[in-house]
Amino acid sequence: MAVIVNLQITLDPTKKEEAIAFIDRNLPDTLASEGCQWLYRTESSEGSNKLELFSMWDSREHQEQYLQWRQETGFMSEFEPYLAEAPVFRYLTVEKSY
Repeated sequence: MAVIVNLQITLDPTKKEEAIAFIDRNLPDTLASEGCQWLYRTESSEGSNKLELFSMWDSREHQEQYLQWRQETGFMSEFEPYLAEAPVFRYLTVEKSY
């Protein structure tokens, strides 16, 4: 069953621009991953250091395989210094589409 994943990220404010550039360089690989249907990066209109990514996956298993790949390639450890706190993942099962 399809899932929407909401990733909530709080960036180190002193590294925000560098972090966004890093994310934007890497998001095309996410969209190209098996099972990823779409992907959006959002930022608070209030100019905070919080970002949220929303993506839709064919299944939670597809997204978890993608996360494992990111772990194996070193992406996660490379991104960690940009974070002010641990990221939060929310998984939302798609019940109906209109």
